[in-house]
Amino acid sequence: MKHVLAVLLFIPIFLFSFQLVSKADDTKQVTTDKSVYYIIVDRFYNGDRSNDIQVNTQDPLAYHGGDIKGIIKRINHIKKMGFTTILLSSIFESRDDDYLSEDVKDYYKINPHFGNIDDIKELVRVAHDIHIQIIPDLPISQDGSMDEIAKAANWWIEEVGVDGFFLKKHLEIPIAEYDKFAHEVKAVNEHVYIILQIDDGTIDLENSSIDRVVNGDLTVHMRAVLNKPDQSIKPLLNAMEGKAFWKYIDDPNIRRFTYEIVQQNQFPGERWPLILTFLYTTPGVPAIFYGTEIALNGGEGAENHRLMDFRADDELIEFMEKLGNIRNHYPSLTDGDLNLLYEEGGMAVYANTYKDETTIVALNNSSQNQTVEISSDLIAPNKQLFGLFEGELIKEKNGTYVIQINQEQAEIFVVQNHTGINMMNVTVMTMIPIVFMFFYYFLWKRGKKSSY
Repeated sequence: MKHVLAVLLFIPIFLFSFQLVSKADDTKQVTTDKSVYYIIVDRFYNGDRSNDIQVNTQDPLAYHGGDIKGIIKRINHIKKMGFTTILLSSIFESRDDDYLSEDVKDYYKINPHFGNIDDIKELVRVAHDIHIQIIPDLPISQDGSMDEIAKAANWWIEEVGVDGFFLKKHLEIPIAEYDKFAHEVKAVNEHVYIILQIDDGTIDLENSSIDRVVNGDLTVHMRAVLNKPDQSIKPLLNAMEGKAFWKYIDDPNIRRFTYEIVQQNQFPGERWPLILTFLYTTPGVPAIFYGTEIALNGGEGAENHRLMDFRADDELIEFMEKLGNIRNHYPSLTDGDLNLLYEEGGMAVYANTYKDETTIVALNNSSQNQTVEISSDLIAPNKQLFGLFEGELIKEKNGTYVIQINQEQAEIFVVQNHTGINMMNVTVMTMIPIVFMFFYYFLWKRGKKSSY
């Protein structure tokens, strides 16, 4: 009982600090503040040995044992990094019995290697309890019509409770068919989220039932610019039109970006924090491929789909947890308008502004330590910049803010009134992990007592 009272007393404090920095507009259907964790189900975690059919972790083309129960068991790993959405690789029964399950045989059945329908219902329930959405990849079968696939999608919405679907556009299927699909599933649930990967044209999202597209062109540019230092990020910012897109730097069809970094004789542990900061602080929804948090390496095809290692070093994981919490709590990073303040030789400073909130991102994609002076006219006079990674405080001096960033590093500053350290920001960055640790400890103790 004492533990219960402690939790109840502590929660209002946590909720109060959370409300101070939560999204400013709760009435609109928010889609820009999503962040996506993309999982190949077979390669994530083996949570149920009973469905290990012909598993061989030494064969890159064989099943490796990952399943839906494994995602349930490791979902707090995803939650702690701040992700709001899990994108699942195809989970449907397939004709070729391949671990990617993309040649769909039956849209109403689960690949038995991954579990059963009750398992996916449980995953949806557990995910929703911690405010994570579940979106499966929905491959288009060669002999299935879009009308038939829409009926199956509606069944998944009503019976399982999934939150949307990810589709890849086929060249021979006109965009109008995909828009019709989106319209039909939204007739069942208007909040269902439809994402389309399109490589053969553009789409007018303003007049479409499709919510977001995947910006594959941006991926090509990012991989060319961010694989080594001393390259300008200005072309990347110019390639971002609007906010209605998902952006990614890794996916199942290309070599891991860690592989590209190593090819450039760079150290992945130093490059990834800068790359992720760019992804999380520029327009669009970041979609992060599983294993990025441990700098998973791999070439093309199955070499890209290595088994997730939960025993790896957690330094990058901890960075992603901090970065994810920052993005989730500052609307300017998800809904703000970006304005480039400075860029030269790979060193960039840009502002994100939403209503009365401004965050300043300093990204040093160069091989030298950098000092940049930004006029207060470009930010705001009589303010101060509070660093959300390191806690650095920069005060205006002689009409400028002097920002110093080490090589290949980044910092996110929040612009605040000139009144000393803002305890709200300190609370967000320090108290949230403590509250969750306390809460998880309470649940563990309660579960331990109930097992006697």
